Amino acid sequence: MKPWKTSPDRASILLAAALLLAPALACKGRSQEPGTGASSRDARPAEILSWRHQMLAKERYAQLAGEWESYSRNHPEDVRALIEWGDALRYSGGRDAAIEKYRRAYESGKDDPAAIAAFMASEVANRGAELDWAHSHQELLRAARLDPDLPDTYYTLWLTSLHERDPKSAAVSLRRVVELGDMPQPLLDYAFDMLAGAPRGAIIFTNGDNDTYPPNALQAVEGIRSDVRIVNISLLNTTWYIRLMRDSGVPIDLDDAAVDTLEHRPNELISAQVQKRILEKLRAEASAPPLFYSITVPEENRSIPGPRVLEGLLERVVADGSSPGATGGFDLDRTRELFDTVYRIDGFMDRAIDWNRESSVARLALNFVPLLSRVGTGLLERSPREDGSSYLERAVRLAVFLGEKEQAAKLIEEWQGLDPGSTSLEEARRLVQ
Repeated sequence: MKPWKTSPDRASILLAAALLLAPALACKGRSQEPGTGASSRDARPAEILSWRHQMLAKERYAQLAGEWESYSRNHPEDVRALIEWGDALRYSGGRDAAIEKYRRAYESGKDDPAAIAAFMASEVANRGAELDWAHSHQELLRAARLDPDLPDTYYTLWLTSLHERDPKSAAVSLRRVVELGDMPQPLLDYAFDMLAGAPRGAIIFTNGDNDTYPPNALQAVEGIRSDVRIVNISLLNTTWYIRLMRDSGVPIDLDDAAVDTLEHRPNELISAQVQKRILEKLRAEASAPPLFYSITVPEENRSIPGPRVLEGLLERVVADGSSPGATGGFDLDRTRELFDTVYRIDGFMDRAIDWNRESSVARLALNFVPLLSRVGTGLLERSPREDGSSYLERAVRLAVFLGEKEQAAKLIEEWQGLDPGSTSLEEARRLVQ
């Protein structure tokens, strides 16, 4: 494999473009059904929602790109249609074509806040170290003044505010996202569970939008668990973010000159190198803060070697190789305690939520199903046996509500093998019928 030829900032921003830096870029309303398309020359095709809310099949995005192309050509004055076309292209894999659409929208509507937000998000996602961050920051502040109620502006504005060391604008950006309802309550509950379930002073590595923005928002808006440090792995490839994390208390023993020398290696990104440096620094400290990966982080992005212990939504990095209280890499008692005393999960079965629109949030909720199941089965397998039926029933109920009846049926089958006499089994079976 040849070494990376792009700059560290540019390479890492490209990595993050599909997740952390992928806001829906037009002013959105209520979602149409994914299969709905334009029925006439003047009918607007289905809007393109951010992956924070909804992910469709790549083929569907390609179809929507064609529909928005046709609509846009018939309505060349419609700047927002260009943005939708760009969104569909981006999610179908046409990044360069999407960038061109965002640029056209910005040039055609320099005072349209959605066009400003779309183009600046594209610039941040694709230009990296070549970007004039100060200009992008000022343009996004202008978009927020033009339309204070456009949520999409604030996601990228938060990033430029971090880069420009503008904490006031960063905090306002997260507050506006919450106030405008762009983070549904179940998503905020998930963020609460991540933060409240962490030990004091913990450092948590996260992966994308829905495990990064919401906990930062709760910290900024409600002051919840400000002692916890959220570190996004994609952004950890950028020199400016490494400095920001270091200066905010994350143990990174690199001065500015050393940060500037970091380079991607053929088989190791900057992020992987920094993750390992953090662990080395923690090992050298007598009272090191606990280090965790969010369970949303894919295994290939977890660069710290050695054992980990699952504690609810977080996996603890076991720096010294020991895992007291855990069996098979799972701390049953701690996870049970979290469900009993900390976690808020009832909102993931709220029928008032448009779960078609919030399908990405529903996927987050499914993380609770195997956790509940492991607690329930673990209690049943203990000697002496403990009653785990309440956890298994909650797992089945949540899986069924979120449309995963096959998963629920497998849970019931396992439950039946461990505790065939459980009085809750019959009710669980009715749920999957």
